[in-house]
Amino acid sequence: DQAGEALRSAEQIAPGDPRIMQQLAYVASESGDTEGAIAAYEGLVEADPANTENWLTLAGLYADMGAMDKSAAAYEKVVELDPEGAPQVFYNLGALLMNKPDRTDDDSRRAVDAFRQAVKLDPNYRDAHKQLAFALLGIGDRAGAKSELETCVALAPDAADSAQMK
Repeated sequence: DQAGEALRSAEQIAPGDPRIMQQLAYVASESGDTEGAIAAYEGLVEADPANTENWLTLAGLYADMGAMDKSAAAYEKVVELDPEGAPQVFYNLGALLMNKPDRTDDDSRRAVDAFRQAVKLDPNYRDAHKQLAFALLGIGDRAGAKSELETCVALAPDAADSAQMK
């Protein structure tokens, strides 16, 4: 609490100082103040819009608060900034959508699209193929799911879960 108070005072003296905002974000996260952490990370991405770590953290915080559209937009920003890491970002986006407590059919279709994008960008991304299969099952595409599970097994036939995937 004292650290938060001191940092808020410092922020009034030096508004927008990224070092202070980073510490505010840390203190808020550690104390369970998700709203405070979001506010700090929003300030950080405004101050340094090219920092993918801050965008990723913000995406996760938005998801924790149930702001899935904001979370997806933050993930998309990461893809824009880091195309090499894009398969992982699309995988995370698909997982985020599939794990929504009040997931709709539209969310499931968006998850399928996200996982498809991940495997398009990285055809050897086994976990993305596996999760795509489960998402396809969720929308009733059994043939598509079977194909993805076959790809999953082919990529790592000796993996611990390959027998289950077969």
